[in-house]
Amino acid sequence: MNIDDRNLPLFTRMYFRHSVVSALIPAAIGLVAAILLIQGSNGTASGVYAAALIALTAVAAGIWSGVQHKKMQRALTEHHAVIDDVRQVTSPGSQHIESLCLQTFPVWRRQVETVRNQTEESVTELTVRFAELVQRLQTTMDASRRTAGDDSQDSIVATFSGAETALQSVIGCLRATQNGRAQMLDQVRILTNYTEELQSMSSEVAAIAAQTNLLALNAAIEA
Repeated sequence: MNIDDRNLPLFTRMYFRHSVVSALIPAAIGLVAAILLIQGSNGTASGVYAAALIALTAVAAGIWSGVQHKKMQRALTEHHAVIDDVRQVTSPGSQHIESLCLQTFPVWRRQVETVRNQTEESVTELTVRFAELVQRLQTTMDASRRTAGDDSQDSIVATFSGAETALQSVIGCLRATQNGRAQMLDQVRILTNYTEELQSMSSEVAAIAAQTNLLALNAAIEA
């Protein structure tokens, strides 16, 4: 759905722009950390291997963040589009509100739940991958110590510490992005509550219309 972002609330537009930047930050940090790690390890096999793992994980994190941003953007723009439709039909024909709400409310619910579940699953999967990466780096470092001896031990420890710092930076960026999505989900829930109020109002309007029709029918019969 193509919707002009100028029609969206200011908070929504700012979130979209922030999410695009946040999706690129993990990949950029990971690539820079990989380059520094290769330089710090003097091009050893273990250093190149660790750098490759960091780079691949960072790129995967950036791709995941971008995909989640697209899903959230699509769901939110659809929400705003339906809200605009509701506002347009409210004045000229209140009788259409009930039908519109009944059609859109279940869809909104499913969208919110789908985005929430996918986000939770992706975060869990990413956490597991980071844990595996740390374990592989630890194994590589132990193997390098046994092979190279004590002379290069300090260099390997420093290299591993740098890699760990880079990974922590990537995790921090992902957490900031996740917090932004949590705020966006709160806004979606507010829109959902607004829909419930519209549905309640439409039910009242429908009841009044039915009562009016009944009174008119009785008046016609008596006449």
